Amino acid sequence: MEHDDGKRGEILTAAGMVFGQYGLRKTTMGDILREAGVARATLYKYFSNKDEVFRAVVEREVDDILGAVRRDVAEAETTREQLRAAIITYTDLITHKVNIYRVTLKALSDIMPMRTENVQKMGRQLQDVFQGILADGVADREIAVEDVELTALTLVYALKGIFMSAATDTWLESREVITGRLLDLMMDDMSGWQVLEIVKEDESLRKIPVLIVSARHYLEDPDRTVAHTGLFEGYLVKPFAVHDLLTKIVEALE
Repeated sequence: MEHDDGKRGEILTAAGMVFGQYGLRKTTMGDILREAGVARATLYKYFSNKDEVFRAVVEREVDDILGAVRRDVAEAETTREQLRAAIITYTDLITHKVNIYRVTLKALSDIMPMRTENVQKMGRQLQDVFQGILADGVADREIAVEDVELTALTLVYALKGIFMSAATDTWLESREVITGRLLDLMMDDMSGWQVLEIVKEDESLRKIPVLIVSARHYLEDPDRTVAHTGLFEGYLVKPFAVHDLLTKIVEALE
């Protein structure tokens, strides 16, 4: 990302406030000019149009989040503490920057495909962070994870659910509970079915869609599968392609 000099940074800060208030479609370069308090020539020195401004705002927000996540993970010691630091830091920053992300969702319907370059960047780098934590945890025998890459990807999609909740004003307040449940998925003394039962017993989490990912076909344990019917939205058997996982996630959210 181009380094923010003082004036460019001031413009982006002002633009973030304007986009948060009016949304991308209604915001004009004039609105940004007035909020930033800069001359027209200064604004156009850095940006040709509001779409460029908006993309730069999102890019800066993404870099801020990734930097904070890496910093807090580095300061934590155990695997569980590192995972908690990554999840909590991301959650807190999403909450703090909710106006930016609400704008992002509006903008996606206006000019951008759902998987923008910056959204993909954050997803890839978050997955790298989680994979590093999980791999070290497995090597140190702190946790038992069969598929580090898939588990990291699953955590990223869980965090995208938090992103959607914050950006659409359906935020679940019990972030500590949510974080605890996510971390329980990594503990080898609790089955996925037990985690599912705990999630569905919690009123604040009950409406969260659940996708079961397992190496066992559901017909291998039909009694348990039937006993949990209605508690989950889909069942996916490994191995599978990432496209299959994405399809199931979309179906579960619909």
